[in-house]
Amino acid sequence: MGTIRCGFWKLRFLLSPESMKEWLELCKEHNICFEIPNYERTKHTIEQVYDAYCRFYESLMATEISDHDSIRVPAYTMSFLTGNKIKPVSSFSLVPFDYDIYNSEFNRKIKTIDLCLQISYPKSIAVTSEDNKYFTYEDIQLHEPSGYPLFVQLTDFIKKHTKPLRFVTNGVEQKPSIRISVQAKSDLACSWIAKKYGWIIK
Repeated sequence: MGTIRCGFWKLRFLLSPESMKEWLELCKEHNICFEIPNYERTKHTIEQVYDAYCRFYESLMATEISDHDSIRVPAYTMSFLTGNKIKPVSSFSLVPFDYDIYNSEFNRKIKTIDLCLQISYPKSIAVTSEDNKYFTYEDIQLHEPSGYPLFVQLTDFIKKHTKPLRFVTNGVEQKPSIRISVQAKSDLACSWIAKKYGWIIK
């Protein structure tokens, strides 16, 4: 700890609604607040986040072609308390992840879909100089020591309930950086996406 790090810790995942509900309950236990990063910073309850995820999941897993492009999970800022602060001062990011589907014969992108969610947390933080003339990046764990352990706790739950997604299309095995739960994998295998693009879920 103390070494300047670049980038983000992140995890892409697709949970069944049942597992997602458990994960959101874990977030609730830690008083995590879900906000849409708009001008009003609209807050969503755990129930609203869950309902939005269920709509996304149902359209993704439909057996017949659905209007999935119009069903999007909102991008959320997941604010949480650090130290003895009363108001949340740090946050994770929870956003839908766009997955590109390619035509293997011509190596041409033919479709982009929201296939899963991605949770992320920055490894560094910008610190402004005392004279406000410049800023430097410092290890976020020096400033928010409770943030990373909480991120690990949330992602460990996901990892415990998922395995890496693997599927074959046009005879080629695909290994996207996405983790998927057992029920979600079963649902995806029967979905319109698997049928339309010839995905054989492993």
